[in-house]
Amino acid sequence: MSYDLMVFVPEAAPEGREAFMQWYDKLTEWGEGHDYNDPANTSPKLRDWYRDMISVFPAMNGPDGVTDDHPALSSGYVTGYSCARDAIYADFRWNVAKEAYDRTLMYAAIHKVGFFDVSGNNGTVWVPSASGYHVAHGGTSADRDRERALAKLLAGRT
Repeated sequence: MSYDLMVFVPEAAPEGREAFMQWYDKLTEWGEGHDYNDPANTSPKLRDWYRDMISVFPAMNGPDGVTDDHPALSSGYVTGYSCARDAIYADFRWNVAKEAYDRTLMYAAIHKVGFFDVSGNNGTVWVPSASGYHVAHGGTSADRDRERALAKLLAGRT
């Protein structure tokens, strides 16, 4: 069992919880007919997110996959990435779950892509907006603090 998160092209995902979950279910049937291990098959913004992520969470698979003697294999940081046209699904080890969540969310906000906490109890979905980055549906009260922290991060980047 892995700790799973997903980033996505916000314009490709429908609004509203029920429609989003139907879109997600269809997306994860992996029926696009291409190599899901290759980030070349996804959008430019998602590729930018991926490049930032593999600097901390090296790819287990695909053209950037680590070699059999890479230190990440024993550290727990090696991560599986499945690259669809409009989303990247990442499966992390549970021992790095907090850092994986924090980095995925931060890089998603920076690159203005959506974020879905697949393994979370509330299945929080985040999306970029004109005023920053916010929870679209799901989530908890702790996410309000994250929204404020991300607003400061994004304001500092302009």
